[in-house]
Amino acid sequence: MAQTWAAWPGPCTWRPSHCSGDWPTKASPNQALKAELRRDTAIWRFNTSSVSLAELAAGLGFNDSPAFERAFKNWTGSPPGAYRR
Repeated sequence: MAQTWAAWPGPCTWRPSHCSGDWPTKASPNQALKAELRRDTAIWRFNTSSVSLAELAAGLGFNDSPAFERAFKNWTGSPPGAYRR
C-alpha cells in the first residue's frame, strides 16, 4: 500500500486526461454570477441598512472584513465606505 501512495502524483501535478490546453484563467460563469450577486447585495445593504462591515462581510460568505474590502474595491473601484450613505 505504501508503494501505491508513494507513486501517487501530488495535487499540483494531477490533471484530468480529458483536458487539453491551458487551465482557464478567468472566472467561470458561476463564479462571475456569485461575484455579481455579492457586489449588488453589498451595495444594496450599504444603501438601505446600517449593518457593520464585518456583519456584511460574514453575511456574504467572506472569512474576514479585509477580504471583503479587497473584493469590493475590485468590483467597484471604490472602497466600501464610499457607498455608505
